[in-house]
Amino acid sequence: MTDKIAVLLGGTSAEREVSLNSGAAVLAGLREGGIDAYPVDPKEVDVTQLKSMGFQKVFIALHGRGGEDGTLQGMLELMGLPYTGSGVMASALSMDKLRSKLLWQGAGLPVAPWVALTRAEFEKGLNDKQLAEISSLVCRLSLSRAAKVPVWECQK
Repeated sequence: MTDKIAVLLGGTSAEREVSLNSGAAVLAGLREGGIDAYPVDPKEVDVTQLKSMGFQKVFIALHGRGGEDGTLQGMLELMGLPYTGSGVMASALSMDKLRSKLLWQGAGLPVAPWVALTRAEFEKGLNDKQLAEISSLVCRLSLSRAAKVPVWECQK
């Protein structure tokens, strides 16, 4: 007998529509391959009930918070359900861009130039040093053209 697979799609993050599309593609591919797969949208279904619904495995096609941040992965591990993708720690770390960059730098890997601001710093406004640092970064990476930032004028 084949395993019953839950394809988690949709969800409640800002990336819901993308997740619905990728989940539908995953579902179609699994079914074409003869896999007993079903769509499960956490916005509509209590995913803590996956085991009682008869699912033996989970394919995660959720995007953003609640799907890629380690919370779902932790719950699935507690339930004893195998799932696709990274584990709890890797998922949580990948959602925290600052800690990811610090981890890679600490391991000696090259990391693109970056500037980090706390929410409080951002809401308070940039001081001259922060503005100069961000200006320099924007110009070095040619972000003024890509992001259409009118504030910075980059010297050629």
